[in-house]
Amino acid sequence: MADPVPLLLDVTRTVSRLGQGPLTGIDRVERAYINAFGGASGTRFLMRWRGQQVLLGTQARHTLLAPPPGPLQRTRSLIRLLKHMQWRGPAEAVAPKTPVLSVGHTNLSAALLRDRNNVVMVHDMIPVDHPDFTRPAPLARFEARMRAVSGHAAYVICPSRFSASRAAHWFDLWGKRPQMHVIPLGLPEPYLSPRAIEPDLFVAVGTVEPRKGYDLLLDIWAQGPPAGARLHVFGRKGWADERLVARLRSTGGVTWSQRAADQKVAETLGRARALLFPSHVEGVGLPVGEALARGVPVLASDLPPLRELFGEGPSYLPVGDRSAWRAAIERAVHSPVEAPKEPPRHDWETHFSAVRALLTESNR
Repeated sequence: MADPVPLLLDVTRTVSRLGQGPLTGIDRVERAYINAFGGASGTRFLMRWRGQQVLLGTQARHTLLAPPPGPLQRTRSLIRLLKHMQWRGPAEAVAPKTPVLSVGHTNLSAALLRDRNNVVMVHDMIPVDHPDFTRPAPLARFEARMRAVSGHAAYVICPSRFSASRAAHWFDLWGKRPQMHVIPLGLPEPYLSPRAIEPDLFVAVGTVEPRKGYDLLLDIWAQGPPAGARLHVFGRKGWADERLVARLRSTGGVTWSQRAADQKVAETLGRARALLFPSHVEGVGLPVGEALARGVPVLASDLPPLRELFGEGPSYLPVGDRSAWRAAIERAVHSPVEAPKEPPRHDWETHFSAVRALLTESNR
């Protein structure tokens, strides 16, 4: 099916993260959308830049998909992007009536979304559901964006029934619920070739912030690495306090990589005995699905969206139960490695087919 035209694909998040280290789950989703829709003749890229909206031509796609390694290259990439600028101005004037497709949780305002048949992805409602896992300023920004979605989006995509139920709860409180669709995100194709496993190596992937549960793992390793195990944490610093950062840098048996390339993360995960995912709350939990697709066992917090999306693939453990987690890690070090149960299949082709159907409807 041909991509609907015209379309404004919001890439604000991708531009804001150029050169900022490993991609988060939402970063990777926005990049998947750039790949899927960025080559269509009717697609233009939209980003918020210095308080205004900027439209970029499709020639910007290659720069967007090749994030630079550091601050200097970030500046050069921004210069290249702005050379493709076709228009700049206030949100209410950007390509009137043209639908916006936004999946990055960033460039969302009533001025931009009003009077358009927009399609917006809401990954989760964690900041308003769990304000203790964020700070006042980000919470206020998130709520303002979600209120704009509630009031002005035509269609909302959620990647799980759990996240859709939480979004519906808040939209109803705010007075208007857009038409909602649950469309699971795509996962990598199963990659089950033989792995050169290091039985004492465990990997954790995710932004370093309190809700990801790193304190639990650090408490375990601070007591002495379980069965001599090593832990490699991949994730850029989020809003973690300096105490957590200091613990990541000083706890014996723990290595922290803030700016590793995706290839390095995948290579290390491929050698690991298991992925550890002790998060307190999630909307999706993409690293779990990506590990399972590679045949890597997963020890994960027992959370509703993980069970919904990944079935019996992970080994589930009580959230925050230090003794249960330590015992499970020790058992994993000493037990034979078995491929995890295959999770439900979610592929990008099916995902984008459903999204294109929504976009076709929005253009009628």
